[in-house]
Amino acid sequence: KTSELKDVRQWLIKQNDIATKNGGPLFAEQANVQIALNDQQQTERDSSWKFSANVGIPIDWFWLGGSTNDSGSTQFKEDYSYDILITYQDVITVNINPGDWFFEGLLSTYKDYTNWPQGSMFAGKPLWGESGLMNVVVKGVVLGYAPYLRFSSKDWTNTTTQTQWSAKATFGIGPFNFESASASGSDYSSMTTQLQDGFEVRDTSGIPKIIGLIVDTPNG
Repeated sequence: KTSELKDVRQWLIKQNDIATKNGGPLFAEQANVQIALNDQQQTERDSSWKFSANVGIPIDWFWLGGSTNDSGSTQFKEDYSYDILITYQDVITVNINPGDWFFEGLLSTYKDYTNWPQGSMFAGKPLWGESGLMNVVVKGVVLGYAPYLRFSSKDWTNTTTQTQWSAKATFGIGPFNFESASASGSDYSSMTTQLQDGFEVRDTSGIPKIIGLIVDTPNG
C-alpha cells in the first residue's frame, strides 16, 4: 500500500500533457532521463534521478526466451563492441509499505533460527543474503514513462544480439521486453525499428512501466 498514488496520478497527467504537446512522447536525445552504455563505460544525464550499474553491460542485461510462448529466458553476453542508449521521458519513485499482514519484526526474531521441522521448505536453505529465500523486502518502485532503447554496433551483422534478434524468439535487454524481428503473435505495445547498424524500441503505450525496485536486505 502507498499514500503516494496522488503524486503518481499528477505525474502521469503531466507526462501525457508533454507527449500531447510534442506530438508524441520524448524519446532518445529529447528525453529527460538518458543512460548511455557501451562496452567500455556508462554515462547518465538527469538532474534528479541517478542510475547506477557496473561499468559496461552486466551479462544479466541480455536475455533471450526460447520461443514466443516460452516464459523462460537464457542470458547471453555480447562479445563485440556496442553502444546502447536507454531513455525515459521521465521517472518517478513511489514508496510502498506491506499490508497489515506483514510482521517485519518476525524477520529479526528468526535471524539465527535453524530448528525447522522435517519437510519444512525452510530446512537446510539460506533465508538471508543474495541467494536466501527472504533476500529482499520491497520498499518502493521506480516508474518510467516512455521507455526507449537504441542498440547499435559497427559489427552489427556479427553480434550475438543480431543473431538472437533475427531468430524467432522473444528477446530483451535490461528492462525492455519485446519480440525479435521474425516473431509474431504477441503485443508488447512497442514500436520496434531495425536500423542500419542495430535497432531501436519505443514504448508508445503511454502507460508507465515499473523499471526498478527499491529494496531492503533483512538481516544483511
